[in-house]
Amino acid sequence: MPTTRRRYNPDTIHDHAEGPSLPAAIKTIRLCLRELYGLVDSLTTSTSSGGGSSGGGGASDSRISVDWVANGPYRVDTAVDGAWLVPHDCEIETIYLYRQTAGSSGQTIVDINRRHITEAPGTEASLYITQANRPTLAYNDADSVVPCNLPDLTALVAGDVVTIDCDEKDAGKPLNFRLTLEAT
Repeated sequence: MPTTRRRYNPDTIHDHAEGPSLPAAIKTIRLCLRELYGLVDSLTTSTSSGGGSSGGGGASDSRISVDWVANGPYRVDTAVDGAWLVPHDCEIETIYLYRQTAGSSGQTIVDINRRHITEAPGTEASLYITQANRPTLAYNDADSVVPCNLPDLTALVAGDVVTIDCDEKDAGKPLNFRLTLEAT
């Protein structure tokens, strides 16, 4: 007889306390829990064959979607919104950059970096050998979202630690950007 697993739903976290920073913390917790549950689900429901084969035909591995979010006013910074630990070998297929509120001039530029979990922190290297191809969103972009150039290095291996840096931001007070990376 199949068993039904009951699990906690991150969307049921409610804000019962007051204070301006708590809702942002609740949103971050929800995002982290969704990502964690997605990872657990992908690991427990995977039907791919062993050996990391990437041949055609047969069942395909599940799609991975990872978001890095800078809530509120953001700044030039490293390791924005933490790191993603790659669960299995995969290939980056699409990247999107979104910004909710633009600044007054300039652009937002984001870089994607990686190191393997066995390497020391601080040894991260950009996936964009051609720095001019980094995800870039102009302050006056009409819909505030752009599909980005793929990096020069798109293959990720299990145990890679992937982070993003905000290398440049719009002048003024831009708010809330999100970088979404999809891989298979």
